[in-house]
Amino acid sequence: MSLTFPTSLTMASGLPLPFTGVTISDPNPNATTDTVTILMSGSAGGTLSGPGLTGSNPYTLIDAPANITADLQALTYTPAVVGNTNAIFDISVFSTAIATLQPSAAEVQIQNINLTDEVPYPAPSCTFVSRNFKGVNISGAENTYPATSQFNYIYPANVELDYFASKGFGLIRMPVQIRRVQEFSYGDLDPIGRTDEPAVSGSVPGTQTNLLAMKSVFDHACADNLYVVIDSHDYGYIQDTNTNTSRPIGSDPEATAQFKDWWIRVSTKFSNYPNLIFGIMNEPYAQTPGQWQVGAVAAINGIAQVTTSRMVFIPGTSYTGGHSWVSSGNAAAWAGYVPPAGMQIAFEMHEYLDSDFSGSHAVCAGNGSAPMTAATAWAQANGFKIWIGEIGWSQDPSCPPDAANLMGYFTANEPTYLGWAYWVGGSQAFYGSYMYTVQPTGYPTGPFADKPQMSVLIGNLN
Repeated sequence: MSLTFPTSLTMASGLPLPFTGVTISDPNPNATTDTVTILMSGSAGGTLSGPGLTGSNPYTLIDAPANITADLQALTYTPAVVGNTNAIFDISVFSTAIATLQPSAAEVQIQNINLTDEVPYPAPSCTFVSRNFKGVNISGAENTYPATSQFNYIYPANVELDYFASKGFGLIRMPVQIRRVQEFSYGDLDPIGRTDEPAVSGSVPGTQTNLLAMKSVFDHACADNLYVVIDSHDYGYIQDTNTNTSRPIGSDPEATAQFKDWWIRVSTKFSNYPNLIFGIMNEPYAQTPGQWQVGAVAAINGIAQVTTSRMVFIPGTSYTGGHSWVSSGNAAAWAGYVPPAGMQIAFEMHEYLDSDFSGSHAVCAGNGSAPMTAATAWAQANGFKIWIGEIGWSQDPSCPPDAANLMGYFTANEPTYLGWAYWVGGSQAFYGSYMYTVQPTGYPTGPFADKPQMSVLIGNLN
């Protein structure tokens, strides 16, 4: 969001800045503080002073939301040169809820309103070196929310990260539930003291167990030179806790606003992590391609308000099937899309090898690369990259040749195909009996033995 007033501001030494009449309305009942950053630019020079002001160009105000307007109006300016002069002020207001600025005659430029009060974690201590964009999904945190037991959901374990990194993979995709990370609509991420579900096994209830578990995964993955794709695994919906309804993102403006808020918060919290990729949503299906694009673009633009240095993976609707990318209308909806300046994107597609592309049958259909050729042509015509967010097959004899064909096709068509994530790895408690799992035999104590599917995956790491 950007609200622009006339760009010149005439000021006299020692007099209050003309913020009178510029009101910041912050209706959020949950925020305890807001942070306002004031950066003076232009040729005027000089200094600001006032209650609660710290730093020096940029300056910082931290106060209760109700006090921010008064704080701004109490600021005074001392120019570097005696007499009147001109300067431009850029003000960034970080707030939980949508802030509204009432225009006035004051000549001041107001830009870059990033609507969150989340505080970023510091950068990890590791030196991250990208290996590739190929790896596995590690499931567990996407399981049903709210959980009835601390053992009903789990985040990737260090031993899992180490195992897949040792095989040469450069990435994991980590599915999570939106409301597991953010209990209330427009609320703080994982607030201390929450009681909506038991804390994940091994954690202390009410101590931001989800954020700390995510941070631990990202730290260890960084040390292992693994990207982590944060995947909001909610199938195109978001639970509105204000109305207790599940709302479709994109076709419902309020759902879209809540979704954007979630991504602004998550991207802010982990903005200093070099090994993160933002996977916008898992398998939307209820929206038309045009409706889904509205919701996805809102989230992408929200992330861009925070950072454009993290790659974003964009799914389509119709469960983001690669085989149906053109026939579903996803190709037409996204053709010609231009992301925010500086942001790298890839379109996330899913492709299973069974007859209905669902990942629920043992026998592979023998289609090879044929289902993906239309999507490949579309991406190449538009200058886009594709990332396969889910692919999988069983140990049935029909599968190895089919898998080798399709995976070889992805490899042969790099760099159009950026990489892939196999479905699935993760705790034996949730997917141990799933016929597609590549969680090693012997997990978690070892010794580990690779599942047969691993040979095809490793053969396409190049």
